[in-house]
Amino acid sequence: DMENHSAGSLTSFLSEKATVIEFLTGGQLQAMCRTLACAITILTFSAVFGAWQILLYMLAAFPIMMGVMGMIMMIAAGDQIRAQQGKELTGKAAMANKEAGQLIGEVVLAIRTVASFNAEHQFVQDFNAKVDRVKQLETSAGIKQGFAAAVGMSLFMLVMAGMNYYGGYLMSLKLITFEEMMTPMFMMM
Repeated sequence: DMENHSAGSLTSFLSEKATVIEFLTGGQLQAMCRTLACAITILTFSAVFGAWQILLYMLAAFPIMMGVMGMIMMIAAGDQIRAQQGKELTGKAAMANKEAGQLIGEVVLAIRTVASFNAEHQFVQDFNAKVDRVKQLETSAGIKQGFAAAVGMSLFMLVMAGMNYYGGYLMSLKLITFEEMMTPMFMMM
């Protein structure tokens, strides 16, 4: 029989595809509606109660900040997001983790055969080797993700610092008030 028809592979396949159905039934639509409503509220309150100069800065900075926030989110929870969208995880760590899960599934479903051949110790050794491989891959990925998250957060803070500087400059020229400067910033938080 083919390897991808084993019990462990089939149970792993079914658990991955269940997330596709969850994604297709509205989880993504709800998040998109919530994001759109927040953006409209931010822009409306900023236009009515804030300074137009800060609103223009915010409109220019908004795509940059969304890109940085998206990057940070993909770094922090990329595999979970891909799994919820029903996309198959293809990274080395994901494949190693999948292999370990398949091994456990095969042992559980064929426990009598494993016990009759006294193969428990061999399966434990195989599983430990697979888990050690996942640990190595996850450690290096964690270091890279930490560095990328630090850079992303720094860029986000740089954009916010620019907005504060520009607002302070406009206040020193007496073109806007403190409240007009802070309204768009508070709306974004």
